Amino acid sequence: MDFNLNTLWHYKEEIGYFFTGLTVIGSAKIGYDVWKGGQFIGDVLSDVGITRVQAYRKMLNAFWHAKTLVIDFKAQRLAAARYIAELEILMPDLKRLNRIDYDPKDFDRIQASWEKLAAERRELKRALFSSHFASQRFGVGKWLWLGIVGMFSPASEQPKEQIATNIPITDIPSLDDSRTLIKHYFDALEELGEATDSSFISTAEFRIGYLAPLYLITGLINRFGEEEGWNLILNNYARLIERDREAYSEELVELRSFLFNCWLLWGPSISPCSCKRWECEQHNAKNDVILQYGFGDENNSIDVLIKGGKVAAEARKIRDRLNSMSNTQRKSEYNPIAVMAAPFSIKGTFRWGPILGDQVPPAQKSIQGGATTGRIVLECLSESVNQAETEASSKYYSAYLWIMFRIETMDGKDFFPDARWKNLLVYFEHGNIAEPTTFQTLKESLVNKACSSIAEILKRTADQTRLRIRYVCALDDSFCCPESGIVFPPEKGILEGSSVHKKETRLVDIMAEMMRRHPEQILRSDRLLMPATTRPDGSNPYGSCMLPEIVEEFYRDLRRPDVPLPAAQAISAPQRAPVEA
Repeated sequence: MDFNLNTLWHYKEEIGYFFTGLTVIGSAKIGYDVWKGGQFIGDVLSDVGITRVQAYRKMLNAFWHAKTLVIDFKAQRLAAARYIAELEILMPDLKRLNRIDYDPKDFDRIQASWEKLAAERRELKRALFSSHFASQRFGVGKWLWLGIVGMFSPASEQPKEQIATNIPITDIPSLDDSRTLIKHYFDALEELGEATDSSFISTAEFRIGYLAPLYLITGLINRFGEEEGWNLILNNYARLIERDREAYSEELVELRSFLFNCWLLWGPSISPCSCKRWECEQHNAKNDVILQYGFGDENNSIDVLIKGGKVAAEARKIRDRLNSMSNTQRKSEYNPIAVMAAPFSIKGTFRWGPILGDQVPPAQKSIQGGATTGRIVLECLSESVNQAETEASSKYYSAYLWIMFRIETMDGKDFFPDARWKNLLVYFEHGNIAEPTTFQTLKESLVNKACSSIAEILKRTADQTRLRIRYVCALDDSFCCPESGIVFPPEKGILEGSSVHKKETRLVDIMAEMMRRHPEQILRSDRLLMPATTRPDGSNPYGSCMLPEIVEEFYRDLRRPDVPLPAAQAISAPQRAPVEA
């Protein structure tokens, strides 16, 4: 029907009754929605000081900024409250400046800049909200609103269809700090009878970050907190190893203990494997993969669940970027090509790890954690994971490079069968895994350090007839069973002018090569056992796929001291940077 002002005037009385009834019914419904939505927002954001009054005000503002919500009775208005809460979680307001932290002469200028950024952030959040709901299909309500606006507005001012905008994420640490809020979010949904909805309704976008084929094992400090973590190490850990000196020399006990403790303090990563420990029980999730995505460092990352990420073509897309042949164009004697992190853009929806159920493989169960210790997971389609421009990236993403050995008796038995973590000797180096030359150099440095240390251990008179050392796994080698290997293996580097002679890039291969020419003859004795093949003959109880389970055993032991220390021996937690071994 072609509406105009004369038609409207002819039916003015009927239209008046219609809009009067619509206003009465709509006002009551809006009032109820504001009250219900305000309660939801208040419950979710209570920990960040959002009062009920502020929550109700946010809902009222929502109806103003997304006007189709006002007259569309079928609109899912709970979605408005959810989107508001998600914006506050993913884009929290900037922290206010403290005058005493700045030079008085500069504070006014810095404060003005802060206020400008804060205003821009608030405006962006309003625009994101309006854009999200203007792009949704709200049926008759949306059609009626656009029709009314169109009749009374000049053509130049008529509304244009908007496209939903993704929420840009630039601060991953703030996401980790928001775990409690995210738990509140899903708890509040459950109270409203929406427990089956286990994801955000908004789409988050990371325009540049580093995707790494790794899984972060929860570190001691993250697991227990800064103060408790240090106290557990300084108090309980010493008690757990006090009788280990009966097995072998005190020097080796102290070295083994420090290395394992320090390696685990901030949390290392392991490589996803193709074995069963990395397969989901849920049948339609068999081709999914959970990888690491972050900025700067592995401890500044989130878990990304990529739907269909194990499909050959999708896995190859990532593998090719991690082994870039473009590096061979450089003029040098040796051109490393392998990295373990590369720049990607990614977008998806956030989910709360503890409610993912059987979508999480056994090796990654710590994603689900406990009631408040779960992780945040970004779920995305494989087509939403794309290479980012290398020029825009810093070629910097740091992680622990590590190689691990088992200390065993001369006849191949565990010294500590009931505490597997006590049998492990780990060497590590913190370094950049996103630049091939640096990455290769650090791997060789780590292996050189391990060789020197192991040679010293094997020459120690007190232990010569007691023990031997066996390789068990490394960052880039799961070495878990005969059938499986890591999903994203590194390629060998190419020597200048040759496509046949290649240089070793895996840590275990670099070590085997270095042992052959090392001046210490004892490294080539039968007391240092290196693998003859790329995979073990049988199941390896110390393969990297088992490390999450072994670490959990360590945490249980750490929290169960046999005898409490006297109060006088308690030591306060120091503040210090991680020590590299």
